[in-house]
Amino acid sequence: MKKDQWFHVKLDTGMGRLGVKDVSEYKEIIETIDAHEHLIFEGVFTHFACADKPGDSMNQQQNLFEEMVNQARKPEFIHSQNSAGALMKDTQFCNAVRIGISLYGYYPSHYVKDNVKVHLKPSAQWISEVVQRKVLQPGESVSYGSIYTATEPTEIGIIPVGYADGYPRLMSGAYVNVNGHQCEVIGKVCMDQIIIKVPAEIKVGDKVILMDHHVDTPQSAEALARQQHTINYEVLCNLNRRLPRIYHGTEVVEINNELLK
Repeated sequence: MKKDQWFHVKLDTGMGRLGVKDVSEYKEIIETIDAHEHLIFEGVFTHFACADKPGDSMNQQQNLFEEMVNQARKPEFIHSQNSAGALMKDTQFCNAVRIGISLYGYYPSHYVKDNVKVHLKPSAQWISEVVQRKVLQPGESVSYGSIYTATEPTEIGIIPVGYADGYPRLMSGAYVNVNGHQCEVIGKVCMDQIIIKVPAEIKVGDKVILMDHHVDTPQSAEALARQQHTINYEVLCNLNRRLPRIYHGTEVVEINNELLK
């Protein structure tokens, strides 16, 4: 049985990755699609390279995009704005947007956050718990390489999260939130565990916030990104599939655990 296939053609206006740069080639693609009964030319789009930073790059790309689109038959959908573009620029030429990271409540960059009036609330919070408590005596070390050695009696907690879950080794020296206490990650991050300094009142079973869903906190995705020398996109993408997901809706709470499948 033959089925219809819908196509959105990408124009390269400055990103330099995928896409058509030449108008004549763009027209040929449209003609090729139109020549087949079950192929439908539904949309055309481009992608901004620098919408999340100051400068005129986005406007230049948008102008080139409009110029190219206007030289051929217009499809039903025309779109250019990613998250940063949608937040920073209002264009009447397009009739659709492609929201990415901002769909989940995150700003594409500090520049965008500081220059828009839209309030976004992060959607993801990463929580674990303390599974063991112990005391390091002076001279005792913890974790691989023994890079952390106690100089005084030091109470520690073991958390069952590591770089295999998306909490990379660069997080050594960062802080997690345990009952409102900022607790330092000490020693090397292991594949499946991290070790934190804890105050005396912390006990086994206490919840540990590794990444919080509040902006401008020590556990925000942006704070984790700074610790990891990267961007919030990568922090979120690194959250491994083996982490159980709990989805909170208006009424139903859905739990998805890949390890139990």
